[in-house]
Amino acid sequence: MKVLDTLVRVAIVAVVLATLSACGDSVPNIGPKDSTLPSGEAGELIKQGRRIANNTAQLLKQHDGNGMRCSSCHFYAGTLPDGGAWVRVQAQDEQALTARINRCLVESMNGKPMPADMLGMRALRAYIGWLGTAKLKPEEEPAARGFGPVDASLTPDPTHGAALYTKRCALCHGDHGEGSLNEPGRGGYKYPPLWGPHAISAASEMNQLPMAAALVKNNMPRTRSHALTAQEAVDVSSYVIAQPRPAAAH
Repeated sequence: MKVLDTLVRVAIVAVVLATLSACGDSVPNIGPKDSTLPSGEAGELIKQGRRIANNTAQLLKQHDGNGMRCSSCHFYAGTLPDGGAWVRVQAQDEQALTARINRCLVESMNGKPMPADMLGMRALRAYIGWLGTAKLKPEEEPAARGFGPVDASLTPDPTHGAALYTKRCALCHGDHGEGSLNEPGRGGYKYPPLWGPHAISAASEMNQLPMAAALVKNNMPRTRSHALTAQEAVDVSSYVIAQPRPAAAH
């Protein structure tokens, strides 16, 4: 039975990946078009920032402490509506944006902060700044500011959340929240761990119920074929954030 269960899971994962691949350009994207990229070094720096967002563990090995990537929370490198979008990041100056990026490295990736003048930091700032040049319609603006909110008055039920996790989340994130690794040689995670030694730290804002439930409600499961209700998102998030995880790196 265990072999059969494993085979079934492998088949389902293949279907999920095929579905995501089929989405291609149909995935909603609220970032600017690549045709607006500046030429020369400025454009290359922006493209490097996008590569880092999608491959953080590989490109920032000395600063990413758990193998996760920026896109683990900021989907499609911060361009997915209500998916942790960076298109309207509220940072008024370079110093504030540097601090915000380093906070993610330390609290969510359990890693080390980058100096303000390091290439990786300059690339991420340049990329996020370029995203801010996107011309959006008024109705698109709320979806460009992070995650859509979830009703804060809902009472969480972590017991129900545990059952939901097994049914709806374990396929990608593992029976014990351990995540799914990338193919050998690449490093990092395809689907991030949700608890345990390589998960986000207890200090991360993603470990707070309102933020976690908003991410889940608006983005999980990735195929969106059987989206969770707001109550289900609150329940499963309350279960996940109650699990053991590291303290913040220092």
